[in-house]
Amino acid sequence: MANRANEYVKRRWMELIEEYGGECQDCGKRYDLEFAHLGETGLKGKGRGKNRRLFNILHNRDLYRLLCMDCHDILDGMNRRRQQDYIKHET
Repeated sequence: MANRANEYVKRRWMELIEEYGGECQDCGKRYDLEFAHLGETGLKGKGRGKNRRLFNILHNRDLYRLLCMDCHDILDGMNRRRQQDYIKHET
């Protein structure tokens, strides 16, 4: 049962990436993509898992941008690697 749920989430992430254009919305890179939040999302700490983040993006699309990790760091004013899994997307 959990495996089916994981497959759904993985498939929905890939569909969501395509819905956002499949590339970094700043520089056009098609790899190392992640969703950057632009405002308060209401997700904190352990509540920021992939499932909850996915559903938050689906219901609050205006709060997120699809960026590569470099542009996300620029947006956040940082130069670091986050602990999250990076979304690998190649065409």
